Amino acid sequence: MLNKINRKNTKIYYKGKNKKAILILNGFATSLTETDLVFNYFKKKGYTVARPKFHTESLGSEKSRKCGPEEWLVEAKAWLKELEIESDGVYIIGYSFGSNLGASLLVNNRKKIKGFVGIEMPVIFNCKFLFLARVVQPIFNFFKIKQVRKDSVWYRGKKANIELEEEGYSYVRVDLAGLIRDYVNKRTKVELMRIKTPFLIVQAVKSDVLAANNAKYIYDKLMSEKKEVYYVPLENHDFNLLDDANKVIMLEKIFHFINEI
Repeated sequence: MLNKINRKNTKIYYKGKNKKAILILNGFATSLTETDLVFNYFKKKGYTVARPKFHTESLGSEKSRKCGPEEWLVEAKAWLKELEIESDGVYIIGYSFGSNLGASLLVNNRKKIKGFVGIEMPVIFNCKFLFLARVVQPIFNFFKIKQVRKDSVWYRGKKANIELEEEGYSYVRVDLAGLIRDYVNKRTKVELMRIKTPFLIVQAVKSDVLAANNAKYIYDKLMSEKKEVYYVPLENHDFNLLDDANKVIMLEKIFHFINEI
């Protein structure tokens, strides 16, 4: 069942006054709290802002076992459709794998989608992540380990200390890493060559998840006439670890990109 936009829930949806909408798509194994920075910024700028809640179901539930990238994409499409109806233009901002889902929304070059921002969009992973996906995950599967705690066995190093909302979770499904890797290889890499929407790639100078050539790969594959790469002075995948000054600079860069389209 799709989550309908709850217009009374100000954490999920805010109605702006400038007839422009921002659709924020969060990443794999993250909470909505980690998108607060962008959500609150554009809310203050007068934009309608919405963000679906992906993969936050209890891991023991039947819904969680059936939920993956394809289901999240259906959810994103439903939210996009509603925002297209109530606004003159929609801008999509994706975090991590949320960027891949967002890129899939661009392939038909819908007129209402005016621009796209991909923050740490994974297409080319670094060796550390590939080792986990190709070696560690199969071992976990062999021993029938279905989930791991986020704060114990995980591919990340330093993370921002952000408290999860009530609907958050402490575990990650092991099989999702393989599903995401397949989505990137079989869909994202093909879809990039069909995208003409204005596209801003935002990436850390040294990500602990993505390869150094990830942003360049995306840039070279895009068909967009307007495309840019912005490197953030950070050695991590988690942009909430940015100092306050660079958070402001990044937000202004994103706003300028959207505003000039």
